[in-house]
Amino acid sequence: MLVGGLIAAALGPISAQAQVNINSLFGKSHPEVVKVLGTPTMTAGSPTNYARFTTSGAVDTQVWYFWNTGKVKSVRFDILATPGDSTNAVLKRYHVSIGSNPKKVQVKAPAMTASNNGPVPGIPWTNVTVSYMNGMSFEPGEVEYCKKHNLNLSKTWFYTVLVSTQPNRGHMMGAGSDGGGEAPHNGKGGKGKGGHKRG
Repeated sequence: MLVGGLIAAALGPISAQAQVNINSLFGKSHPEVVKVLGTPTMTAGSPTNYARFTTSGAVDTQVWYFWNTGKVKSVRFDILATPGDSTNAVLKRYHVSIGSNPKKVQVKAPAMTASNNGPVPGIPWTNVTVSYMNGMSFEPGEVEYCKKHNLNLSKTWFYTVLVSTQPNRGHMMGAGSDGGGEAPHNGKGGKGKGGHKRG
């Protein structure tokens, strides 16, 4: 924990900053999302079906849209873990919940991933998934962040919050995806501050 604390102190706080209310993105079109999150760092598709953004407190922010309606399908935030973080605290900062009886996927501790088990009062999304895992080589935002800050990707831990209008597909959330498919890898990554490196 001392190592993580020193890195966090050196790079500055990230998770304590004000986060986006993910629920405000529900049912939005890409232009409406841009009004909330700002100018995207990259987009894909015509009309846009995927975009990446730089948002406060997150290493990377990704949004997927339905091809036929242009409305938000899924939103994913990758957050650099810092000492004192917890799953509930991260979810609360983004104004979502996995409910009182979440479904958990068995992974090797201290990694974890869990999602809601049915509707959660006050949450418009069909699925809310949260994970705590070390950096993934196929997740562009995490790779870019670790390179920028000279961190070991495999020893740097991230929380990921994924919300979707579609049901959970019954498997562990993969990095770089909206729960089922990889995101384009040809754009600029999100930026962030802070760090928690497990030694």
